[in-house]
Amino acid sequence: MQLKIFTGNPEQLQNELTAWMQEHRHRISHVLQSQSTDSNGQVLLTITLFYEMANVGTGLGFRIGS
Repeated sequence: MQLKIFTGNPEQLQNELTAWMQEHRHRISHVLQSQSTDSNGQVLLTITLFYEMANVGTGLGFRIGS
């Protein structure tokens, strides 16, 4: 599993994530997304990508605050 810490605005994050998914699209079988809010009011966005190989799931977590 890879962990990447991203700092930037939501548009930059979306552009980088879209580019990464395009690069690896032949390996991705499913994408699950969930969003919640923690007790401090920060938005937690979790994206789980499932790969064709061995049906492995890799989670990408983003904390988006104002």
